[in-house]
Amino acid sequence: MSVPRRLACVVRSKEQQATKGGAVQVVTADLGLCQGYGNCVINAPGVFELDETGIVTVLEAEIDDGEVERVQMAVAACPVSALSLSPA
Repeated sequence: MSVPRRLACVVRSKEQQATKGGAVQVVTADLGLCQGYGNCVINAPGVFELDETGIVTVLEAEIDDGEVERVQMAVAACPVSALSLSPA
């Protein structure tokens, strides 16, 4: 079975969801870089988790307003830069 090297989710505020406009961001997890430190899970537990092998899994395809800051903190807290946040 082939394992994808990257996972991504869209970071869109509720206002952006309602209007389908605005500056949408995408958080990407590089599975080849992930070392299972779990800082992402600590900062945004509803968005990230570690799978049975200790690699990050993105749980939510779209992130609510209340989670955006936590996702940004999770990206910044990754010691191996396996997570990135970029415009869609």
